[in-house]
Amino acid sequence: MNIVKESIGKLNETLTVALVPADYEEAVEKALKDMRRKARVPGFRVGHVPMGMIERQYKSSVMIDEVSKLVNEQLESYLRENQIHILFEPMAVPEKTVGDFEKGGDFSFTFEIGIRPEVKVDYAKAAQVPYLKVKATEEQINEEEEKLRRRLGKFSSTETIVDGDMALVTVTAEGKEPLSSSLPTSYFKESHRAKFVGKKLHDTMTLDTKEMLVSDYERATLLKCKPIELEEAPVKVKISVDAIHHIDPAELNEEFYSRAFPDEGIKDEAGMRARLKSQIERTYESQERMQYRGMAMEALMAGVDIELPDAFVKKYLMDKDAANYTADNIEERYPDLQKSLCFQLMENTIAADGNVNVTRDDVLHYLQDYMAFNYFGQEYQQLSEAQRKSMASVMDSMLQQEKTVTNVYDNLYFERVTDVIREKAKAKVKEVSWDEFLNSANRAAEAPKAAKKPKAKKAAAPKEGEETAEAKPKKSAPKKTAAKKEAKEGGKA
Repeated sequence: MNIVKESIGKLNETLTVALVPADYEEAVEKALKDMRRKARVPGFRVGHVPMGMIERQYKSSVMIDEVSKLVNEQLESYLRENQIHILFEPMAVPEKTVGDFEKGGDFSFTFEIGIRPEVKVDYAKAAQVPYLKVKATEEQINEEEEKLRRRLGKFSSTETIVDGDMALVTVTAEGKEPLSSSLPTSYFKESHRAKFVGKKLHDTMTLDTKEMLVSDYERATLLKCKPIELEEAPVKVKISVDAIHHIDPAELNEEFYSRAFPDEGIKDEAGMRARLKSQIERTYESQERMQYRGMAMEALMAGVDIELPDAFVKKYLMDKDAANYTADNIEERYPDLQKSLCFQLMENTIAADGNVNVTRDDVLHYLQDYMAFNYFGQEYQQLSEAQRKSMASVMDSMLQQEKTVTNVYDNLYFERVTDVIREKAKAKVKEVSWDEFLNSANRAAEAPKAAKKPKAKKAAAPKEGEETAEAKPKKSAPKKTAAKKEAKEGGKA
């Protein structure tokens, strides 16, 4: 076997793989023998079909499979050993195929490759980009404290509705069957809440659901219908108060802190408010990272000229995605794709600079913490055994969904690349209010987004059983069907 590399343009080369019978005959013979042992042919016992019959029926297809496998393995090995970093996968050149899969003999396959340009990141260019950290307000902390006190408060049934109560009501409307529903005082707009507060057990009132309730969500919940069904739902209804549920907020004492934050050592209001502040601010982290990444990447990309193998990229697009890219539109569409590809290459280089890795365990821990925080308001390690068990089946289901795993992998990759930029650019943290953060986001120019087609690949999401999936820029391995494609398109040459 021999591989010859030839330059055909800037960052554009061909690799020609030459095979002789000695390279593939043993593998073909072994595959045919395996087929013979398993073949079920009428008139013959399993394992006793004449080899001549097997060869006549299957030798050509087996040869295509084995040669294709061998060529791709050797291409990948050649690229790895010679440290040749490429864009996308090698593209077969069918017209240069030499060989006959019916007769065997010598073969030659040619592939065109685009060389990935070397990208250097000047992190100092992003040094002036601040990392905007949203600061929780006293009002937000107060609201969370009130919610927590009510959640752990004392429940009772009362005779008169006060603000914060929830009533169980019977809802009647003309032409509709009566239905039982719940109606918290929070469902009312503030301007109409007083009409409900003060009602007593068994009182009735007419309710204009569009005028008096906060939004379609509250209206649909009260009427027990889907939001898309609201157009057909009654607007004015009559409600009768059947029961009133009242909660006295829990007192701030040692028992409350122990119940609200088990095993966290919080013993006073100051510690609780610090914990709530941290919890609120955590909800902004994704948006903070997104905004910083956009602004930092814009600074890093400014003035950078990344040279691409343009002719190869255009040819690749028209070959692999002919439905969207043609000779008539490629020149018009290419500039935007070029920017997107350069952006992705810059990001991949940053990932390599920071040795960014995402493992299967990382995905698992991310999902555990995500669910624990969103459903229980705590870190996974702080959950009780009962709470962890209640999550277990949901976790198993999520990990079986490839789309979920891929999304988590992408989120972690995104976070870690952003953190690399922050660290290497020595970004200064600036605390801002949510309004200031939004104003800054509106002023910031939108950073270019990585193209979806084409895309400089990062490592695939880790599969079950894989220990590590590196999120570094990787050489795109030639597809396993490359030689098969040449066999079909080039035929006998």
